[in-house]
Amino acid sequence: MALSNEQLLLLNNLMYLQEPCQKVDNFEGKTVAEFIEAASQMGEDTTCGSFMTNKDWRDIFQAIRQDDDLMNMTIATTHRDYGESGGGGRSAVFISETTGDAAVVFIRNGRRRMG
Repeated sequence: MALSNEQLLLLNNLMYLQEPCQKVDNFEGKTVAEFIEAASQMGEDTTCGSFMTNKDWRDIFQAIRQDDDLMNMTIATTHRDYGESGGGGRSAVFISETTGDAAVVFIRNGRRRMG
């Protein structure tokens, strides 16, 4: 069974969490459920990035919680591109042992080079 566009979008949203909130990068080998549990502990006044409110993030976490396939996926590996022209992009591979699905999600930081 392939992941739906909605499921892929929910996983991709997780890549936008920033400090001081939990980041996917710190949860290699853990399940999405474990990540969501830790990320949900943010304080009411905590700003987690991407111009989203805590309510927005909580809504995303709730949507993921309602999807057993996503909750059971493992964050297999993460990567941050520190290369000269890499721009600091980040990616993560999510794997489902149950369904055999795998997804690579990524973001590219918006740094532009002039020249």
